[in-house]
Amino acid sequence: MQEGERVELTGIARLVRDPVVAPLTGEPCVAHFSVARVFTQLDFLGALIDAIEVFDVAPFMLDSPDGPVFVVDRPARVFLPRVDAYPDAEIAVRFLHRRGLAEYARSTFFEHAVIRPGTPVSVSGVITREAAPALEAGFRDASMRTRLTGYGKHPLMLRRAR
Repeated sequence: MQEGERVELTGIARLVRDPVVAPLTGEPCVAHFSVARVFTQLDFLGALIDAIEVFDVAPFMLDSPDGPVFVVDRPARVFLPRVDAYPDAEIAVRFLHRRGLAEYARSTFFEHAVIRPGTPVSVSGVITREAAPALEAGFRDASMRTRLTGYGKHPLMLRRAR
C-alpha cells in the first residue's frame, strides 16, 4: 500500500479508545447509524415532519490481512443496512427532544445499524502514514503507522464486510 493510494480494506474493527453509544439501544459500539422518521400521526393522513439521521464512530483499528490500519476520521458516507428499532418511550423522547419533536415520539419510526467490536467491516479511504504516539514506541524510535483517511472528492466510507 502506497501513501496517497485510494483503497478499500476489509478486516475486523477493534476499538482503540472508549466506544460510542448507540442512542436508540444504549449499546456500546464502534459505530452506529440511527434514523428517526417523524410523522404528524400514525395513520394514512400523517405527514412526514422530519427525518433525523445520527451517525457516530469511535476511533478504531482495522485488523486487515495487510496489517493493522488506524481509522479515526468520521466517514463521510455510511453504507450500513438498517433494521427497525423499538426504543423505550423514554429513549425515544430523549432522541427527539434535541430537535424539539418529543411530542411526536408515538408517531415516529426508528431504524438503526450498529457495528460492534470484533465485527468484519470494509473501509474505503486514502492511505496516509503518521508517526505513532510516543507511548507506542521509544522516544527516539520514529515508528510509523498506517492510517486510512478521507478528503475532498475521496471521502472515507464505512460498510459491512461482504
